[in-house]
Amino acid sequence: MHTPSRSGPSAGRGITLTLAAALLSGSLQAGAETAQAPRSELWLDLSRDSTATTTVGSDLRLALPSAHAILLGAARTTSPADQGDLDVRAWHLGLAGPSGRPLGYGLRYDHSGQSGVLESDRFSLALDLNRSQWSVSLLPEARSIRLYTDPGIAVKRRVDVGAFGLGASLWYYGPGNWMFGLEGHTYSYSKNPKALSSYRASRVFSGKTLTMSEGLLDHSETVDAGYAFENADLTLEGSRSVSAVDSTASNVVALKGNLYLFDPVRFGLELGAINSQPDSASYYATLSLGYAW
Repeated sequence: MHTPSRSGPSAGRGITLTLAAALLSGSLQAGAETAQAPRSELWLDLSRDSTATTTVGSDLRLALPSAHAILLGAARTTSPADQGDLDVRAWHLGLAGPSGRPLGYGLRYDHSGQSGVLESDRFSLALDLNRSQWSVSLLPEARSIRLYTDPGIAVKRRVDVGAFGLGASLWYYGPGNWMFGLEGHTYSYSKNPKALSSYRASRVFSGKTLTMSEGLLDHSETVDAGYAFENADLTLEGSRSVSAVDSTASNVVALKGNLYLFDPVRFGLELGAINSQPDSASYYATLSLGYAW
């Protein structure tokens, strides 16, 4: 079973590469799927970082009699970026196949962005091969990205960019209650993203658009190590992502925990540190409240 990480926003120069990538990918929602499937779950999340970037979100996993699940979620992120506050909205709709079967799948549509600045639509697919102690997933996606020129400095128009991503993940369960994961993604674009780092781009697009465009990634990698207790789980995660616009690398280390002691109520906490050269380190925290039935 493909096991998505529960991720919160990150911090940095008003908004970092890690957060910009989350804004574009629609991955700000923090309570999407957990190993507790196929129960229905509702998660409410609040994230805050050291630059006053704030995300509030909700996620619903609705289990169906067929053992499938409908996924619904929405989030709003505000960030005091250098060129004015960002106000980014995101929502998603998905379908998860029955869990625990040798072959699994999932479909998901994400919309994210800020109207008139930058918007993204993403269609993603997960194809899983599951065994008793390990699982492998193929994770293709296609995106339509719309960037808007700044009417204050140029004629208002829309620039369309297509993107394709291909990812893969490997999870191993054991020994005992340990679990280990590797995940990687690579991306290609219909237009060269490096043009957005040019002087000409700064004379056409607003600072908000250019800030959010840093989330156009070239590639990313994630490593996880987790342990499942009787009524809780704890995961240490490290990730690295590289911008396709200016090759800036962002490194994140996060500690994530979920508590199921008061089932059906559950709690989540994530603490993370981000370093995006040439930025200094910054920090974030995500609090989550869930209910399962």
